[in-house]
Amino acid sequence: DGQYELHSQPTGLCLILTNGHFGDGDVRHGTDKDAESLAEVFSSLGFRVLMCKDQTKDQMERALECFASQCDLSQLQEFMVKEWTRSGFTDLLEAPQHGDAFICCVLSHGNKGGVLGIDGQSLPIKLIERTFMATPQSPLTAKPKVFLIQACQGRQIHPGVLLNDLQADGSHSIPKEADLFFQYADVEDHIALRDPTEGSWFIQSVCEQLKVGCERNEEIEVILRRVNNEVAGKEGDLRRGPVKQMPEIRHTLRKGLVLTPHRISDQLERSQPVKKLKTRDSQDGKALWEKSIFDLKSSGILETEAIVGKVVKKSELLTSKKGTTASVKLMVYGKDLHRQIKEGSSYIFRNLIQDGKYVKVNASSSVSETKPVNVPEEFEREAERLVCPESPLTSIKDIKSSPPQTHVSVEGTVTEIDPVQKVKVKEKMTNQQKFEATKQSKDLSVGDVLLLRT
Repeated sequence: DGQYELHSQPTGLCLILTNGHFGDGDVRHGTDKDAESLAEVFSSLGFRVLMCKDQTKDQMERALECFASQCDLSQLQEFMVKEWTRSGFTDLLEAPQHGDAFICCVLSHGNKGGVLGIDGQSLPIKLIERTFMATPQSPLTAKPKVFLIQACQGRQIHPGVLLNDLQADGSHSIPKEADLFFQYADVEDHIALRDPTEGSWFIQSVCEQLKVGCERNEEIEVILRRVNNEVAGKEGDLRRGPVKQMPEIRHTLRKGLVLTPHRISDQLERSQPVKKLKTRDSQDGKALWEKSIFDLKSSGILETEAIVGKVVKKSELLTSKKGTTASVKLMVYGKDLHRQIKEGSSYIFRNLIQDGKYVKVNASSSVSETKPVNVPEEFEREAERLVCPESPLTSIKDIKSSPPQTHVSVEGTVTEIDPVQKVKVKEKMTNQQKFEATKQSKDLSVGDVLLLRT
């Protein structure tokens, strides 16, 4: 009861709004370093990391509204959303879905109470807060939402004076405003410092402290309070003299928030345990968890349970040659799933079930829309024949390229009749086949219209 439950996979979304190139020609050097550092840390904590870069004030506002309501992929295309992968930020392929927590990092110039878009217009931080307040429709209601704001809050600087130890504000439970956590790079009216090469004091400290504290299963408030202390201990030198920086925490979390690093072993432990089967091996002194392939195949748990095993042999990478791709007929179970899948759209399918010659999509499968996939015309026609086998083919070429044993219907006009020729066949024809071939062809004339079914 004392902590937020984080069981979703992934843990949630981490959105990074980073503005580096402004309309007046100003460049925020070091913001890319901050964005990458944040992406590495939060992806290691189980978050799916997305980035919107160089947005105007209105674009930032609309993007935040989209993520607060979890819009579809087409609405996000305006914001050029990128996704963090092992190779860096790449194009977004799959519509994002919220998990049990949400992280938002805003990296930009700022002024008192706001952050700037690349057009120099200010987006009030209070508006960001209102956008993510709890509502009956919000997918994030009662879930923790953490906001890290790397932006100046004014033009004043902190003189280099000795400060007493500071502690973060306590939790508050206010229904509509609950479950929000804000940490600002600096207190109101003051500037936030950023190294053009190494990134900002605040974000780099956040990343380092999260790496250490999350390994210890510490609450996020404890970790980020150390960020306050670490940044407050730094001292820079501007033309106006020595300068300090004091981050600020403000939150309404009702419970402790603990983010844990995600490893393969951690994910397996959180999965449902493998069912203990009565197997033929269990009587032979083997450990209860050891199962033969025969037992697994006969148990019906391959699609539903976590299976632990060792890779003992790995083949070379297999690639399909051009032209060998084929259409696959999916059997979709359930009205909701059937309604979700729209003709002409492209999707990513996960956890499909192979049942003999059928591939099935059911409630345990994951279906999410992705950007359009270009499919060769011949595969589209092949798919049409799979769904509607009685539909007419478009050309003789289609018939010739059809798989063996394909049943087709052809309607056309007889333009020429060749003399009967003897042919050698591999298999002996039955008398019935000979009779049918002779009977059907002897009365044909040029100009007749035929419908052939085979």
